[in-house]
Amino acid sequence: MNICTKSIISGGNCGLICNRKLSEDGFCRYHGKQSSDICSICYNIVSICDYSKSGIHILNCGHTMHGKCYEDMLFKCENALFCPLCKKQQSSCSIKEEIATLHAEVRDLEITLENVQNTLNEVEEETTTYQNRYRRWKKKHEDLRLEYNGLIQEFNDQEEILQQKQLEYNCKQKQFNDLKNLYNRKNTKLKKLQQQIISIISPNVNNQQ
Repeated sequence: MNICTKSIISGGNCGLICNRKLSEDGFCRYHGKQSSDICSICYNIVSICDYSKSGIHILNCGHTMHGKCYEDMLFKCENALFCPLCKKQQSSCSIKEEIATLHAEVRDLEITLENVQNTLNEVEEETTTYQNRYRRWKKKHEDLRLEYNGLIQEFNDQEEILQQKQLEYNCKQKQFNDLKNLYNRKNTKLKKLQQQIISIISPNVNNQQ
């Protein structure tokens, strides 16, 4: 394994052996990447004409990095006040306190966002539960509606049959009344004939006596 054997020249570890693993091209992240054309964060070439990463930012210790890389480190890393290579402090205490406050606010916002997300998840689960309950009641309502429509259709069919039976009954009743009237007429006529027969027979009987 290729290890850098050079001494650290600044920071709290000044004078100690670097012991950093060398890259494939044989350069140390600390010693071999201190030239002004290499970013201390992404280790890509730094160019003042490269606006895609907001140009160059030079730290107090002399290490360079892309403006975009420095911005990401400043807002995402709590140790942003120190050089990522030599660990030398880059800003005053007041700025350090402001950045620490910003990081604390960011953590609070992350906790708040997490709580909001949890609340949204609970609301989503509750909404899903109510949606499933609504679907079940809707299905039950549709089934009852179909059953109700079937009963209404059956009732209408029975009512139609009843009307037909009523018409048949009325027709039979009329026939019965007609036959009854005919019977009454025939009976009346029969009684008259009986009386006539009796009137004819009675004198003859008297004469024979």
